[in-house]
Amino acid sequence: MNIDEAKAYLYGEGRFNGGKANHKVLRDILEALGNPDEGRKKIHIVGTNGKGSVAAYSAYILAAAGYKVAQYSSPDIYRFGERMRILDGRSGNKDWSKDPKVGEISDEDLCKYLNRTRAVVENMDIPDELQPNYFDFLLLVAFQYFAEYDCDVWVVEAGIGARLDATNVIGSPEVAVITAIGKDHVEKLGDTLEKIAIEKSYLLKEGCKALCIYDQREVIPDKSEALKVMRVFEEKAASFDIPVVKLDLDNIDIISRNLEGQKFNFTDKSLGIDLDLETKLLPDFEPLNAALAISACKVLDSSLLDEDIAYGVLTCYWPARLEKISNDPIVLIDGAHNPQGARALRSSLDRLLEEGDEEIHIYTSMRDKDQYNCLREIFKSSKLTALICSTLEDYDRALENDELFNLATEVLNESFTDEENRPIIYNSNNIETAVKMAFDLYKDKLEIVKARNNKIVIVNWGSFYTAKGFRQACEIELEKYKEEAK
Repeated sequence: MNIDEAKAYLYGEGRFNGGKANHKVLRDILEALGNPDEGRKKIHIVGTNGKGSVAAYSAYILAAAGYKVAQYSSPDIYRFGERMRILDGRSGNKDWSKDPKVGEISDEDLCKYLNRTRAVVENMDIPDELQPNYFDFLLLVAFQYFAEYDCDVWVVEAGIGARLDATNVIGSPEVAVITAIGKDHVEKLGDTLEKIAIEKSYLLKEGCKALCIYDQREVIPDKSEALKVMRVFEEKAASFDIPVVKLDLDNIDIISRNLEGQKFNFTDKSLGIDLDLETKLLPDFEPLNAALAISACKVLDSSLLDEDIAYGVLTCYWPARLEKISNDPIVLIDGAHNPQGARALRSSLDRLLEEGDEEIHIYTSMRDKDQYNCLREIFKSSKLTALICSTLEDYDRALENDELFNLATEVLNESFTDEENRPIIYNSNNIETAVKMAFDLYKDKLEIVKARNNKIVIVNWGSFYTAKGFRQACEIELEKYKEEAK
């Protein structure tokens, strides 16, 4: 099959939303494929927020140290190949640090491994209700890709959970990593943070070298809830005699942060670390995420050199996490899609921007998300002057813009009791129109804001699925803006 046929197969027969393959079935398929994942060193990462950037930092650090690293992540933002990438540090060529496309699975390899997997699956007697789904097929393809190219270390980011996640088919990882726990996918993982933590604790298995985690009190406002979550993980680790490496903000000293990046010091005497570091990633929790990745890599290989760690953190790229795609105007893309993510976005913007700066937001959301509390978090700043509610056309899971607009108006009225500093809410039925509206608002406000030595930023958030279309629409508007400025 060619690449179009391959993608049609992956999405076909209800595979994206259907199929209930369990780990036994996946293990049987992997065995028929020659057990490509066995005998590989692995870092397994779960969490609600932050796990993608922790995976990326880990991969970049280990590649800088000379390892050939497999990185498995989801979802893809701009290109399908982002889901499975090889960073070849063994070759000594550091192209992977300059171009994020280097090492992504090619269309030819995707088709080859999918063909092989399809043939195996169709030759097995698997009940209809246990047929592999879209995510299972991606994992099976990725594991073959990583094995055939002989990767030294596999950095595996889980999807929505651990117990229910396809990635948990792997055996005991060398290092388990847990990032921020928040409420998301509650219909599958549970409606309390403690229930969600229990689901995610299933990545811990006998034989794991260490659990690397940051104190959940850093990310969960309710301290009693945070302690319950920590107790789940610590007790599960203790049951397997797994040491716990716990970080908190006391390990991190922020030196500076702006729209170009962040400089910070990370100190952990137990791991022999005292480093001044720089990351280009802008969210305010990125220093802690980088520190968590460093801890995991040091557990895996205690001989890592400081300069390799620093290079990996500095060059790490991870898309749509407060990613700046333009300087004039300043345009940011963020994947915040749950209240914890929205809180982190609000906090990051407040720290990166100055008093008097203004924000124009474009917000989209999937139906199954908590839009009410996301909006409550975002409205906690007078910098927000305009919110454009939009939707993803031809996407069944997307919340309609009219419904989002009405909810935003309701939350706005609750959050602002008078007209002072009250943002204006706009309605758009597609991303292209929303982006044009944002640029028009920007141009209308620009002279007034510049006169008081402030700036305006355009921010898109609410769903990773919006990022690609938003970026494409921005490129069109940016070309128009440059022509008008001549």
